[in-house]
Amino acid sequence: MLVRSGQLKTRAEKVADGLSVSTGTKMWITNAPIADVFVVVGEIGRARQPDRGFILEKGMKGLSAPKIQGKLSLRTSTTGEVVMDGVVVPETGLLPNVSGLKGPFGCLNRGALTAFPGADGCC
Repeated sequence: MLVRSGQLKTRAEKVADGLSVSTGTKMWITNAPIADVFVVVGEIGRARQPDRGFILEKGMKGLSAPKIQGKLSLRTSTTGEVVMDGVVVPETGLLPNVSGLKGPFGCLNRGALTAFPGADGCC
């Protein structure tokens, strides 16, 4: 699941254990409550460098994805928010050798290419 920072300035600071993602939320994320993995895009440090992608996994301390209750439209999909409250991401959770949206969108593109043959019935 890709979560773009958008209006929320998702920031991560380097700490001894890896990266510490600042407190924040991202609303109206389809399938957030049932996702096991989140690809979050944000800034590392305070310098205006290109955004970086990092991976958050369900169960990490400080990460939750509650379901949005009582929505009136698009009720066929489960929608929620992603809440980050001091999540510590190991250095291995940073998408390597890429900056900007190229890394996170690359994950989505590769996933779509592997999902398509199965959906098409050819594999």
